Amino acid sequence: PGLLESCNVEDLARRTGAVIFFVDEASVRSDAHRGTTWGKLGQTPVVRDSGDRFSLRLISAVSPRGDLKFAAFEGSMTGEKFVEFIQKLHQDVKRPLIVIADNATYHRSQPITDYIARSQGKVVVEHLPRYSPELNPDEQVWNQAKLRLGRLFVSTKKEMKRAVLNIMRSIQHSIDLVQSFFDMIIERRVFFQNYVIYHFDKYGPEKFGVTAKEARKITSSFYESRIKWWNYPERDMAKINWDKYGANIHQSNLD
Repeated sequence: PGLLESCNVEDLARRTGAVIFFVDEASVRSDAHRGTTWGKLGQTPVVRDSGDRFSLRLISAVSPRGDLKFAAFEGSMTGEKFVEFIQKLHQDVKRPLIVIADNATYHRSQPITDYIARSQGKVVVEHLPRYSPELNPDEQVWNQAKLRLGRLFVSTKKEMKRAVLNIMRSIQHSIDLVQSFFDMIIERRVFFQNYVIYHFDKYGPEKFGVTAKEARKITSSFYESRIKWWNYPERDMAKINWDKYGANIHQSNLD
């Protein structure tokens, strides 16, 4: 189901000229150290730390073109704060906007519903499947930011905020890096798809509680999801096959 919904989002973007952004929020802590370093053999490296704990809350959005927008905020995220960020994002892109976010309550709250209605179709908010942060390329922004922050020594909240914002600006200027976040999502998806296909072939679909017909539909949807969004003839044929057969029967040359 999620694959067909994503196709609809791509079709909508193509028809309206909309820009697609994936959005996510995170809290960055001063005492979160991750990554690896060099050290003397037999001696555990020591990371200097002030002992104090600071945190900074941020929201960011990334697009397949390599754009990154972000903002810091105080307190918990709310529907009103989410709307404020989306409004600024829409003003920046100056085009119809499609936002893809997780299922947090403030992403579905009344303020965002009212804002979408007022936009008269110029802003659309779609949602990822539940419990699937691995499908959101914006998650990689926080992985990068926390990794880089963990290598720095910060003694005050002011220092930490300055460091985090500098890190975010650095990521923002690295278009290739932001684009690679989307490549990682695709690679991960294909890996798990191939894993499922392999086990269907080796053990049979019945072992996993599905019929041969259901397995064929699942496998077919995997291949369909690999059709490049700009390959209109192939996508149109896939849609015809789904309408007629309940599956995309043409699965060649899609890897």
